[in-house]
Amino acid sequence: MLALLSSALSVPGAIIFVNANAPTNPPPDGRSWLTAFPTAQAGLATAQPGDEVWVAAGTYAVAPAVPPAGFVVGNGVGFYGGFNGTETNRDQRNRTTNVTILEGGGLPAHIVTVLPGATNTTRVDGFTIQNSGQNTASVANGGGIYFTNASPVIANNVITQNRAANSGGGIYCTNSWAVLENNRIIQNFVLVSGSGDGDGIYCGYSVLTISNNVIAGNGLAPNPGGFGGGIASEFGADIIVSNRIFGNTAGAGGGILCFHSTPDIAFNVVADNQASVIGGGIESNNSSPKIHNNRIVGNVVTASGWGGGGLSCYGDASPQFYNNLILSNTVQGAASQGGGGILCEPTTSPSIFNNTLLRNQAPSGGGILSLSTNQPSIVNNLVAFGSSGVYGTNALDFRNNDVFGNDATNFAGFSDPTGTSGNLSVDPQLVENDDFLVARLAPTSACVDAGDSTVVQPDWLALDGQPRVQGAAVDIGADESNGNLPPSVPQIVRVSPAGNDANDGAAWSQPKQTVQAAIDQAAQTGGEVWVAAGTYAENLQLKMFTAIYGGFAGTETSRTQRDWTTNPTILDGGQLGSVVSALWIDHYGAIDGFTIQNGNAPIGGGVFCEGSPIGIQFNNITGNTAVNGGGIAVLEGERWLLTELSMPPWPVLGLATPYIADNRITENLTVPSGTSTANGAGIYLRSTATVVNNLIADNRAQNPAAALSRQPRGRVGLTDYGQYAGAAGVFSDVQDYGVAIANNTILRNTASGVAGQGTAGGIYAWFNGIGSTLPASTIANNILAFNSSGLVFDPIADPPAALRGRNQIALLNNCLFGNGTVDYSGAGTNLFGADTNNVSGNFSADPLIAGPPDGVHEFPDSPCVAAGDSAVVQPGWLDIDGLGRIRGLSVDIGASQLGWPRTWQPVMLATNAVPVEIVTVGGITYARYSITYGGCEQLTGIGPAIRAGTNLFCDFDLRNEVGVLCPDLIVTRKGVVVLGALPAGDYLFITTAWGRWVSTLPFSVPANTTPTLVPISSPADGQFAMQLNGIDGVDYQLQVSTNLVDWAPLFAATNGVPMIDSTAGSAATRFYRVQIGR
Repeated sequence: MLALLSSALSVPGAIIFVNANAPTNPPPDGRSWLTAFPTAQAGLATAQPGDEVWVAAGTYAVAPAVPPAGFVVGNGVGFYGGFNGTETNRDQRNRTTNVTILEGGGLPAHIVTVLPGATNTTRVDGFTIQNSGQNTASVANGGGIYFTNASPVIANNVITQNRAANSGGGIYCTNSWAVLENNRIIQNFVLVSGSGDGDGIYCGYSVLTISNNVIAGNGLAPNPGGFGGGIASEFGADIIVSNRIFGNTAGAGGGILCFHSTPDIAFNVVADNQASVIGGGIESNNSSPKIHNNRIVGNVVTASGWGGGGLSCYGDASPQFYNNLILSNTVQGAASQGGGGILCEPTTSPSIFNNTLLRNQAPSGGGILSLSTNQPSIVNNLVAFGSSGVYGTNALDFRNNDVFGNDATNFAGFSDPTGTSGNLSVDPQLVENDDFLVARLAPTSACVDAGDSTVVQPDWLALDGQPRVQGAAVDIGADESNGNLPPSVPQIVRVSPAGNDANDGAAWSQPKQTVQAAIDQAAQTGGEVWVAAGTYAENLQLKMFTAIYGGFAGTETSRTQRDWTTNPTILDGGQLGSVVSALWIDHYGAIDGFTIQNGNAPIGGGVFCEGSPIGIQFNNITGNTAVNGGGIAVLEGERWLLTELSMPPWPVLGLATPYIADNRITENLTVPSGTSTANGAGIYLRSTATVVNNLIADNRAQNPAAALSRQPRGRVGLTDYGQYAGAAGVFSDVQDYGVAIANNTILRNTASGVAGQGTAGGIYAWFNGIGSTLPASTIANNILAFNSSGLVFDPIADPPAALRGRNQIALLNNCLFGNGTVDYSGAGTNLFGADTNNVSGNFSADPLIAGPPDGVHEFPDSPCVAAGDSAVVQPGWLDIDGLGRIRGLSVDIGASQLGWPRTWQPVMLATNAVPVEIVTVGGITYARYSITYGGCEQLTGIGPAIRAGTNLFCDFDLRNEVGVLCPDLIVTRKGVVVLGALPAGDYLFITTAWGRWVSTLPFSVPANTTPTLVPISSPADGQFAMQLNGIDGVDYQLQVSTNLVDWAPLFAATNGVPMIDSTAGSAATRFYRVQIGR
């Protein structure tokens, strides 16, 4: 018996294995993957200090006991997820591919509890920790992770959709020295209306190091009025560094709240957060934090609030704000106090040094509003281009600032200090790039060396980490010039299969070899990755401030020179996860010009985009597999901006929404997992998104009968999408997110399942029932043809009439034809009307699309040509060939424009192929030309004439349309090119085509040449007749006078046509003249 007992106990330093799918024979003892424990609780229960618990991919649920039992981690235990069940070394695990879920199931529980007394040898690493509590029942504090009097390391986790009644929806800790690093803390909530703290993280009486985390989307309803949507730091001295904190919501401190605390908040991006009262980005309440070297961008205090769009300070304390970029923050509403950039309430004593405040907006103090009477120090700041500059009192210590170019006024509330105490009001000469949140000083800026260096501390760095003083004195603002022109932004990092990752990628001669290495380098300062043709076997993680572009030959000097059709650039995922993942990237990103293939993941086989408003454009996304989103999956794409900031109903590029355009998304697959249905084989959307001008064809959603059951919705692999679950083309959750799905061609997508179910082949739009209030969406100008079904709403029963026409969901000008079970179902019994035609422009007719290998372009006689709603088309849209979206009377329905595939080739004209005659009339010289061409050719560019001395060059661009049936006709086009008022003399008229010489014509301009009227006669009483001698194609106006002073126009004159003035009457004398122009 003693031997049996000792064999069940763990030896310190042991590895304990957990795998929900491990066999039960032999009996589990946790000593190997073969005999792994089936539950994580069992593994943790046997762990001793120094042990590691390795957990294989799968879902591990909180036990539904009373109270519910989560996962308890003791001192010195390493609790690791992300294994596939074969590893022998922890470094072999892949957390992205082997998703390991600790599932709360809505139970009121701490999903993970770290026991008191745990030291920094205790670690929770590599899990998705989700779904603790419900809006009606949750733990008091710490829905996701809870600890007190402990110092664990919490790293590499996704902590999402957790709830707590009072504080710390995601993480709660008190009296602790812990490290939180490299986690994604997403959409967690506290429930006590108006008083909950720290929806994402609550830390009290602690010294936490919070670094390199994404903290986003926390603190939405049901408690929009709490404190610290992202982080609440109370009564402590936390270190908050190098995090991305965006899209969080609270009453005070949308991003961060400091309450009676002294944290160090540095090198973070604090963006797009919202507060209903004060401190859209950061609120310092009775605290003395150091807030420095941050980019505080796009934060908002709503109309009912006090102010402080970017930063606010309140109460008796001395916060320090220095070396920050505070950009485009807003306080809404005329009744608000203001302070778009910074608000200082009356009793605070802040030090505001060396910040750059640009384009901030507020009713008062667009840059800074200081109501403090405690002589706040405002020194070395640049405040420019806002709604107004600085509002303050005469109690300010205001020195060495540059306040310039603000709309209403630069100063209010105190005397204009310009010209005194080192204060300036001059153009700062910035080198800016808002995509990369960059605002640097040109070396010629008056702000260089114009600050007061006495406020600078020895450990200070400028915004980008460079030394703070590099000249005679510190510069004004957050940037410090080194005397050189700021470096080019974005940097370009080049990649080639023949490269080496030790190279810097700055030139095609020194490329990197892997795309990920280039992404990592570009992300350091922001930049583009240019990838040469070839195959790259990688699973990529896109990063903030990076965009990747394929289609290069390896010689280009401009991105516009690339050609992704002739230089195929293949990203191959090797069935090892999503090919490209973009996870919670708040600013700037693109995936453009690639073939993306062979991905296999629970969600987003080709591209997985979560919380990231990036562009996905001009890609061929094919042959990928997932449970949801075989080609592309998009989750939570800035939902908070859509619902909370009154985003207009049409999501467009650049407005915080993923932009999926001009892609070929074909032959992707979704397959079920367990009881979860497979959805969106082409595209899966649980996000606001713009999906336009794509070909979505031949994708398949496989759902055997057993898989078509409802499950609670969650982040990974779980669905609640009704009897049409299994959408093959596009799946969109329109209940929660507004979408724009327009000008796509959606063909031959099939969904399988129970007979009569699982047949949403084209577009499947899900909402939760009759009477729902839906965000505005538009589904317009799409072709849905030959799918297993067309456009299907679920539930099938008729919803209110508001779901039809131009209301909540606008269904406009779609062509639905030949879809298997139904062309249209759900939002109204009849989309088309009794004659199947023209209800909001929708119709059912064969779109007449060319077959393979084309498969996307309509024939010229297609009913879809010029049948779309052009009002839907947004600026910058291109069709799937990269050409302009409207090139006729109206936009075409579908992804292509003008029907046929168009490959233009320039026609090089033969010598002397353009006959030209030079004439000079009225002091203006003209070139009269005549050119003849065939039915497949078009004269698309003529002139203008360019003069170089006595030579005049004119280009005639003739293009040939390849791959179409050409009409049997010959076209002769005649016209005139204006050469201008040339001085008398000899000239050469040189004809070119595409810049190549065609012919040269010498000509001379006489000293004086005018049009003439001949002969003038009177064929009848009261009439005069005459004829104009001018040149063809030039407009003239015939004018008449009886006194040579007052001239009246008669009519437009045309060369060589007789003209009769029948208005002369009995006038004895009539004078006529000709003027060029009508």
